[in-house]
Amino acid sequence: MKWYSKNVLLLNADYSPISVISWKNALRLILKDKVEIIEYFDDSISHGKAFQAPSIVVLRNYVARLHRIRIGITRKNVAIRDNYTCAYCNRRLGRHSTTIDHIVPKCKGGIHDWKNVITSCKKCNTCKSDKELGDVMEVSDGKGGKRRKQIKLLYAPTFPDIHDILYANILKKPEYANWRQFFGKT
Repeated sequence: MKWYSKNVLLLNADYSPISVISWKNALRLILKDKVEIIEYFDDSISHGKAFQAPSIVVLRNYVARLHRIRIGITRKNVAIRDNYTCAYCNRRLGRHSTTIDHIVPKCKGGIHDWKNVITSCKKCNTCKSDKELGDVMEVSDGKGGKRRKQIKLLYAPTFPDIHDILYANILKKPEYANWRQFFGKT
């Protein structure tokens, strides 16, 4: 991995994960003596002079987190939250076959919010189109015909767990294996 693309895990003083920051932000915190380096990456960073690249830093003083961490509403993050499963037909989906569907369509006043988006397969998303829950859609009966079906969700959307999103996006990478101990995942 290139030194300029390294991420650093920022821990609160109680060793609970707060955020993932760039190595530049980590270096600023180190130089201001706001954090202590817990672990380093195996390779070093050469930026004017060579130094070991920090992998994990911990704040010297505890910071009470008064706000919820923002998690981007992306197709990948929604699919991770929904375990890559279509909310309409319960079909397990591949990484490239997922779509985001707005439960209340945006054209009918629905907002792009965690409580209004779900993972959907392309077939269900196309059939639902701009209809709302409870409306009727036509679906293939598998024999070349069509049947009518009421639109229902198989599970309710929730705000995702930051640890699940981080685990799926970052912690599976071998260079971040040492971070896993702080997330309760192995």
